[in-house]
Amino acid sequence: MATNFTTALHDEGDNTAQARMGSQTVYDRYELTAALIVNDAIRFMYIPKGAVILDAWMTCDDLDTHATPLITQTLQISDDSTDKVFFTASTVGRTGGLQRADEDAAEAIGYEVTTEGFFVELLTAAAPATGTATGTIYVFVSYTMNRINADV
Repeated sequence: MATNFTTALHDEGDNTAQARMGSQTVYDRYELTAALIVNDAIRFMYIPKGAVILDAWMTCDDLDTHATPLITQTLQISDDSTDKVFFTASTVGRTGGLQRADEDAAEAIGYEVTTEGFFVELLTAAAPATGTATGTIYVFVSYTMNRINADV
């Protein structure tokens, strides 16, 4: 059965977001405690109301230890009713490494967060054949609070 995992920053709620002028990059991490299965979601930090999303990326350890890895993941911002995708079906978890927002397909780039309660979420779209129960996933999001300077 799929699980919603949360990070310490997510559990602190909206007060983790910084609504300062200028652009900034925030990050959060999740330490695996169990192998991921299909539809598992990891909820990371909140993004403040009024933020314009500039970029996002994740880096992770190898999350699929099978000889023929299958895991794919989708990174998005969400408030549980609206989802804006950074990238879909990334294979970065198959060997570990870095995945940046897909410039052509990222709905989240340039998106202005108009309500409270938006957080970053990593969904496991395809489960690993043999997943690892240890490892770290880092997520980074850059945004600005000044729409006029959001050159996206």
